[in-house]
Amino acid sequence: MTSPETVTLDLDQPGHRGVVIGQHDGQIVFVRGGLPGEKGVEVALDPAKKNGKQRFRTGQALAIDQPSPHRVAGQCDAAEAGAGCCDLDFVDAHGSLEFKQAVVIDQFRRLAKFELQQEFLDAHVRATSLWPFTHYRHRVRLGVDAEGQAGLRKPKSNEIVPLAEVECSQWLPGLTDGVAGLNPSPHSEVVVGVGRDGKRSVVELKKTRRGRKRRVLDGDGDVLHSHLGVSWKVPVDAFWQSHIQASAYYARWVADRLNGELHTVWDLYGGCGALSAGLLGSARNVEIVDVASSATRAGQEAFAAAREAGSEGTDTAVRFRSNDVGAWLEDLEEVADLDAVVLDPPRTGAGAAVIQNIAQHRPPRVIHIGCDPATAARDAGLWRDAGYELREMEIVDAFGLTHHVETLMYFEAAGE
Repeated sequence: MTSPETVTLDLDQPGHRGVVIGQHDGQIVFVRGGLPGEKGVEVALDPAKKNGKQRFRTGQALAIDQPSPHRVAGQCDAAEAGAGCCDLDFVDAHGSLEFKQAVVIDQFRRLAKFELQQEFLDAHVRATSLWPFTHYRHRVRLGVDAEGQAGLRKPKSNEIVPLAEVECSQWLPGLTDGVAGLNPSPHSEVVVGVGRDGKRSVVELKKTRRGRKRRVLDGDGDVLHSHLGVSWKVPVDAFWQSHIQASAYYARWVADRLNGELHTVWDLYGGCGALSAGLLGSARNVEIVDVASSATRAGQEAFAAAREAGSEGTDTAVRFRSNDVGAWLEDLEEVADLDAVVLDPPRTGAGAAVIQNIAQHRPPRVIHIGCDPATAARDAGLWRDAGYELREMEIVDAFGLTHHVETLMYFEAAGE
């Protein structure tokens, strides 16, 4: 086996997806396992492409002569064993937040051409870490190998790091206790989650010729979530924010910026309505739009139960629209009294068509949540081009030990 090509270089700024940028002989190198400002970094380069000259190279940091003050010993046994879970487990919480803030701002400047002068950053942009920084994840999706061993997959691989050997430091303590002994089917997936009441559910998901088969291995298959006076009984394999504090934090963020009397608010890509809980009492009507799913049904039941219980603010009329967001917007005609739009699109972002179709109805206020820095920056540029001004942005580290980051953005229609 040929030894990898190694180079020694200094690292500069962080890049998207957890890499740090260096240069060698005038060529950019994206380095995994490094931190900004580190010097004398020995890097094992990934094999070069055989066809043509590469504009850049990629590689893995092996040794660091002058490490960052934020570098710490690896905090995740699973990652140290090769699992693809915690790609930034070697940085402390402060360094993690600085890293992610720099990435988001860079993406906004480069991809969307936002100037983001220091005066604007100081007044309108903040960065926040959700706590705890480790042991925060209430749900995990595991792979199962041919021998029926459940565990975490290695990066870009179906190979498993078994649960029986190591655990991930993102997980709540005890989250996966005993799961290895539940005998999941080979080549399936296992989803484990625990609710606010401490009750755990484990389900197996397996592809068959007739579609996906779901089998409950532990609990009743659902988990309980609650915030701002609404409680949801959600299938453990349905979407919910991973960090135990995230959904409530984002709902309060929405509520703080959409206060006052509102007639109609759209919650797009709204799932079970976790963000809409922050609109109860201030909005007269809330339209939650997403593709039909078990999360939609859970949301309908949750808001109906809150209304029946007489919870504060439940005079708000909450309606679920089971439809693709883009298709729903395309079919709309004239809209009256639309005061605000909240959207939390998937990692691919909302995109031009969705943003243009929203903007034509001219809601005075928009809250856009992005879970990928590049697509969040692109979408922010689209909002600007549609006549909206970025008034506030919060960069949230809700994914400690990883490169993932959430970007919360508040826009107002220009001139209103």
